[in-house]
Amino acid sequence: HLVFLRGIGLANYVCGSIGSVPSNRIAQPTNIPASAYTSLANANVTLGRDFIDELGLKRKAYYQSVSAEYDLPYGMTLSANGSVGQNKWAHVVDLANRYSPTGGYSVFLTPWNINNNSAELRLASDASKPLTFLVGVNSYYQSTITGTNSVRDGIYRPGAAPAVNKTNTTGVFGAISYTLFDKLSLSAEGRLQSDKISARTLTTNGVSVMGK
Repeated sequence: HLVFLRGIGLANYVCGSIGSVPSNRIAQPTNIPASAYTSLANANVTLGRDFIDELGLKRKAYYQSVSAEYDLPYGMTLSANGSVGQNKWAHVVDLANRYSPTGGYSVFLTPWNINNNSAELRLASDASKPLTFLVGVNSYYQSTITGTNSVRDGIYRPGAAPAVNKTNTTGVFGAISYTLFDKLSLSAEGRLQSDKISARTLTTNGVSVMGK
């Protein structure tokens, strides 16, 4: 079954087999000039002009984590873990991405720069005792920067202005348990957490929002 629609106001798409559809109606446009990619690369303030300058997806990312545990007197255990990561990626796509009888194009650049880190420290008592407890603290931070730009039929069109979103979370937590019998124990736990979330548009008189 094959459906292919053309015309203004109609969705151009293929349903089912595409073997009989001309390649120039389903492929990325080949008439996009190099100047369009240069304009988008120069506008990539999020990741820099040398990050990507052609159709496709490019990513540079890493994630590192570490954990440690230390045995203390009286059967207690002190443990800690932490992580740090970064994910830089961007794609350049032609959003028309379909047959255009005029040979037009609409190339978009969408870059992302995501950074995060976390840490946790906890102290646990001897799990073999009737009375056990656990206390700890933790933190998490993440920031994202993104924005869009486009070149449509040779004309550069600024998209969404770069925006920075940040999340900063800190918390303390604890639990206590007492075993009365082999199959009966009483326990209680709690957590106190603070979240700070902000969003800011990187333009003159840009909007800045913060919440807790």
